[in-house]
Amino acid sequence: MRLAHADATYFDNAQLLIAADCSGFASPSISEFIKNRIVLIGCPKLDDVKGFVSKLTDILRGNDIEDIIVLHMEVPCCNNLVNLISVAAERSGKKILMEQYICEIGGSIVKAGGKGNSKSSISELEAL
Repeated sequence: MRLAHADATYFDNAQLLIAADCSGFASPSISEFIKNRIVLIGCPKLDDVKGFVSKLTDILRGNDIEDIIVLHMEVPCCNNLVNLISVAAERSGKKILMEQYICEIGGSIVKAGGKGNSKSSISELEAL
């Protein structure tokens, strides 16, 4: 995420895949998600989350994004990725369709229901 430029022309009218760093190495099915998408990666545990949210907010605000697919691992630290993306989307002032997929420990990928199940509170996320 840090290396992406918010004003890059490839973001306009793009479909995004925002994936956890480790998800690309955990399943051979990742190529199905990459096809025809602009890929951004990040780690909600190790990255600077304020910078992550700020950069993604700028990308979403400054471009017409068609939709976002979120791909993360089933481990607890990855659950916050959906919440960070949701905060950025809200701050951008745009309604963007978002689908969430979870890469299970065994390598299978399943579509998630709901908006995420991280233990982060709304006040913690609003502080970003």
